[in-house]
Amino acid sequence: MDSSIHECGICNEIYNSGDHKPLFLECGHTCCLWCMFQMEKPSGINCPRCRKFTPKQVYQLPVNFDLIPAGDQGSAGTARSAPVALCVNHGSDLDCLCATCGDLVCQHCKKDVHAGHKVKSLRSITGSVKATDARIEFRHKLQRKLDRLTASLTAPRELLQMIEEIKSDVEEWRDSLLASQTSVEQDLRLWDTLGSCPGQEGSVKDVVYRMKRTELSHEYKKRQIKAKLDEVGKKYFEESMTELLPHRGIWMINNEVTAANALMSLTAGREPVESIVTSLPSWPLPQLPKLLKELGEVSVAVDVRLADFFWSPSLEKDPRLQTFIQNYGHKICGFLGSPDDVLAVCHARGEASLVVGVRLATMTDVDRCTALKHTPRSQCI
Repeated sequence: MDSSIHECGICNEIYNSGDHKPLFLECGHTCCLWCMFQMEKPSGINCPRCRKFTPKQVYQLPVNFDLIPAGDQGSAGTARSAPVALCVNHGSDLDCLCATCGDLVCQHCKKDVHAGHKVKSLRSITGSVKATDARIEFRHKLQRKLDRLTASLTAPRELLQMIEEIKSDVEEWRDSLLASQTSVEQDLRLWDTLGSCPGQEGSVKDVVYRMKRTELSHEYKKRQIKAKLDEVGKKYFEESMTELLPHRGIWMINNEVTAANALMSLTAGREPVESIVTSLPSWPLPQLPKLLKELGEVSVAVDVRLADFFWSPSLEKDPRLQTFIQNYGHKICGFLGSPDDVLAVCHARGEASLVVGVRLATMTDVDRCTALKHTPRSQCI
């Protein structure tokens, strides 16, 4: 049997029960889990072979178990060496690494699509003791992935602990039901004898009281268990249904929902080419420092428009931005802020082009803005 049938036709990896699990599309074609995630859109997936649309998310697709080799352990860490491939744009050898995007590229891509990125030849990365910018940058990507995986381990550990607690509650509920079952059977037998035993009014009261009491106690226990299950669902699974943003696309982040989508997408390993972050007075973004830090690490460019601070009473600097500007100011391509913050961004950008909006609250700000107009390659609005 041709071994290629056990390979994904997109990435050429061997199918397994882990990251390269074979999944069916509605057209009948199969691709691996990893490739499906790369092609997934909010509305569904277009088949890479016939382009037929499947209106489902990846987790809803059935598994093609016939293509998983016998004895497979499904390990995500045992992928074989990358297949020999050519650049899809130029047909040339992929002999360079773009550390900015995390992609293998050819010499032509280096000069056009990836111009300005940290691109080095594979030979220079492996053949030099001195660390290149590209090698350092890609190492940062690997470290961030390791950090995300390490942080993600907290969830299943906490979940297992909660499951044990819920299991204990369910077992207690079951034992209580069994005890009540036995008690009601006894009460039923007693009830059947009341017709031949006058003067048993007290027994009637006892039977009625026990029946009401057991109903209330069981309902209380059910609600306790349901509350814990709801807590598990809300804490660990609701956010996993968040709509993932496109990998290597432009991310528009302007409200609580898109901010949550961005954080979940970053956790899932997706990265933007450019991020446009807008925080409005009516809809301030939650977890903004964390969001900006993670976007600064992976984005090629970040446009920051914090209008909630821009229209606040005059302050010299936005306290949420100082660390971000210091560490990632060179990636800011657009900015809205006070003169102090704008000047700090312009200094970080150097000669690179930049569009800025400056808040003028005093005549001193006007004077400083006049000087800002002469900053190299900056455009004030």
